[in-house]
Amino acid sequence: MADSKNPEYATNPEEDKWAKKYAESKDTQGRTKLYNYFVEITKTEPFIKKIKDLRKRYDIPEDGFNTKEMIFPPEEWEHRFSGTQKKLKSEIYGMCKEYGLHFLSWSSEIESILFYNDGPHLVTDEGFDVCMFSDLRNEVEEPFGKKIQDDDNLLFPLAVRISLFASQRDIIDFVRKNFFLIKGQQEYYLKEMKDFRIGRVKTKKEKVQKRNDFIYQNRHLPRRNIMELLTDKYGADNTLDVGYIGKIISLERKRRKEL
Repeated sequence: MADSKNPEYATNPEEDKWAKKYAESKDTQGRTKLYNYFVEITKTEPFIKKIKDLRKRYDIPEDGFNTKEMIFPPEEWEHRFSGTQKKLKSEIYGMCKEYGLHFLSWSSEIESILFYNDGPHLVTDEGFDVCMFSDLRNEVEEPFGKKIQDDDNLLFPLAVRISLFASQRDIIDFVRKNFFLIKGQQEYYLKEMKDFRIGRVKTKKEKVQKRNDFIYQNRHLPRRNIMELLTDKYGADNTLDVGYIGKIISLERKRRKEL
């Protein structure tokens, strides 16, 4: 906590105000939607199989590296800064494309899981949301690399250009009254991404999903044993009967087949 009596540790009220607003700007429904989608991806059998396969082929430990400091790529990895690393990057790019995720953003999340078995994380950087603020004029003057630009165009193909004189109410009013046009163009471009389920993933409350994950992790046990484990972990008031436990295992297995 800052000490207002000591100038050395005093904070700038304007900077604090900006930091608070910046944090609030990242707390969006769209960011949670995309995060939930990625969480579901990481539970699917194809994703888990791909991570195991990459670790085997690129000489990464079966459970990832176990180090105190996470560095990318890990210092212990023998292919650090080599042609092999470029090949791995290319495969991770392919995974992002497969799931409709922005390579610049989500490749770091996949690398975190691949190298350190760490994640998913709810990240606040650009590209981890279903919307993105862009300075279009600056992008023309300082263009990104082709891969990043291609991802921007594929995943964020529509833009609302904003005048320097538009107020918040002006922008909200414009979007509300023109959303039928925006929606029409979304549906047009969705034909290219019809196989992706972003926005269609239905997530349960965190407590319920953790319980379901716990049940699925113990699916190899007899249902009655799972019921006893649930009672021990969550209390008698929150246990489930063997029939419902079986239903949860069946639903979770179906969710994990593919997204």
